[in-house]
Amino acid sequence: MHHITLNLDARQPLATPQWIELDQRFRTLDHTVSANQPALMALVRELIESLHAPAHSRVLQLAESPSTMVYIFADFHCDEDGDITNDNHLSLSVMLGRAPLIMDSGINDVRDLPLAPDTAALGVAVVLTAVVDYINALIRRAIEAFSTTEPEMAIERIPAAAGHQR
Repeated sequence: MHHITLNLDARQPLATPQWIELDQRFRTLDHTVSANQPALMALVRELIESLHAPAHSRVLQLAESPSTMVYIFADFHCDEDGDITNDNHLSLSVMLGRAPLIMDSGINDVRDLPLAPDTAALGVAVVLTAVVDYINALIRRAIEAFSTTEPEMAIERIPAAAGHQR
């Protein structure tokens, strides 16, 4: 089964000025306070977008195939015209190499990520690890959904045409 990991050989990007500043911004916001969630969701999006920078491009890797590119995206929900509504629901999605995009239905609270129960403060490493764990669960659910075959149930959902029996 596909599994994304943090590339331990690519830890250097954690020391870039961009991530140091982002880390400090995470630490100033108490993640247990509901009023901070919109700002934290914006920081999560900023963190994920920064993964597309050349300096951070190899921080994530597919465990089974380290040379396969891993792309994670974070977008606030859009309306029917494609304009960002920024209702604080952040959709996380992943693409492994050229595989189809897998997307969640959106989160609006950083506590929806799998943070350790004893997490006292957020930071880039903590949030990135939680995002990877969340995305791995999303991948696992997608693979399970598409690999489970229940032909009997599928036939039961197809309505019989008038005058025809199944």
